[in-house]
Amino acid sequence: GLWLGGGRRKNSCTIVALRELFFMLAVLVLWQFRKVKMDHRGLWLGAYVAVAVFCALSCSVSALDNGLALTPPLGWSSWLALGERDFCDEKSLRDSADAIIETGLAAAGYKTLVISDCWGAVKRSADGKLQAQTDRFPSGSLKGVIDYIHSKGLKAGVYQDIGTETCVGKRAGMYGHYESDAQQLAVEWGIDWIKIDNCNDPKHPTELYPEVAKAFNDTKHPVLINLCEWGQEDPWKWAPTCGNSWRVYGDHLDEFSSTKKIILAQKGISKNYSGAPHHGWNDMDMVFTGLVDQQPPDKRYFPGQTHTEYVTEFSMWALLQSPLVWTGDVRNMTAFQRSVLFNYDVLAVHNDTSSVQGDYVMSLDSKDEVQVWRKFVDMERNQAVVVVNFGNSTSDGIQVTFESLGLTKTTQAIVTDLWTKEKVTVIGAYPKTATLTLEPHACFMIKVFPLPL
Repeated sequence: GLWLGGGRRKNSCTIVALRELFFMLAVLVLWQFRKVKMDHRGLWLGAYVAVAVFCALSCSVSALDNGLALTPPLGWSSWLALGERDFCDEKSLRDSADAIIETGLAAAGYKTLVISDCWGAVKRSADGKLQAQTDRFPSGSLKGVIDYIHSKGLKAGVYQDIGTETCVGKRAGMYGHYESDAQQLAVEWGIDWIKIDNCNDPKHPTELYPEVAKAFNDTKHPVLINLCEWGQEDPWKWAPTCGNSWRVYGDHLDEFSSTKKIILAQKGISKNYSGAPHHGWNDMDMVFTGLVDQQPPDKRYFPGQTHTEYVTEFSMWALLQSPLVWTGDVRNMTAFQRSVLFNYDVLAVHNDTSSVQGDYVMSLDSKDEVQVWRKFVDMERNQAVVVVNFGNSTSDGIQVTFESLGLTKTTQAIVTDLWTKEKVTVIGAYPKTATLTLEPHACFMIKVFPLPL
């Protein structure tokens, strides 16, 4: 069978042959049905089974199943976290690996350290191989760092580019070397995750990404593939065949205007293309939780966000089941960063694959600034709901009716605020007898547990 990164995958040719066989069977059964009486229910059943198997096989062709990313991935990225935006070196990465363990970040699920566009040399070695920037990695290789990351029980990710050069550092890209680079990165260096950017590519990304996927596929080494095409070619429609996650918008910047744009862009993306059935996820890019507190004003590349905005960012990334890859100085985590990144109730919503990712429900005001979003959880028995104020002024009188969530106005439910941990029992609406106020860019995130009648 075919492999992608070592996870077993059904042979596509076999699946196609079986699919066509069952399709022919379905057609034959339906044709024969025309010749018999209407009460021959067995023929209806046979046709139904044949068509169902046909559809199931058709779906399995389009879904990447390499045994990875069965839940939305979590991790930490070096981008912007270690000083200059594209800085990293051997010491800072080793220290960060230590900190991911010591802070408890790994125990919370953030087990992958992603080395961003900071490590590669501009030119390849004499034998055509990728090499590390020697002033940052004296050995000229990342293997020692990757081995150290693995020794801590973590997974190692690296950044690369589908084109001739990387986006920011203009370092050597993979174009023209897909097979040899996949062998070097996956087999020789042993990476577990690769982020593949989309700069300086001489061909269409829908042509190149499948080629890269095949190259890693052929190594038989497990590698989570994170495609970064920026959502320009509707990657949620084609990327599930060659990636475990795919960027659905441009780069996320550490400012609320960017956070807002990325969230609102999710309205137009069909949820049928992502999630557990496809082993892939709509990637909204990294989160910046508390980064502004760790950067001197003269070293900031973006204005930063308020603590209120960071909570909204994290809540919506979790509800929409984007990969949660945090960038910040893990060596010097703040109390605020811990309070957000270690919110296990919110992480439980993020990791719940019993239903598809969250989606927009309705607006609570005439300007469409105060919005309700929700995700079914716990085998669709309960709902996680986020109400967010995207406007620039305070919004008063907020109340969420259960009817708007598909329940009845007589439904009794336990409602838990996932940030304050307050738990109340209400009937028909939340809150029942009062209303809430939301400051600009603030949100509240609740979990609704309908009680049996």
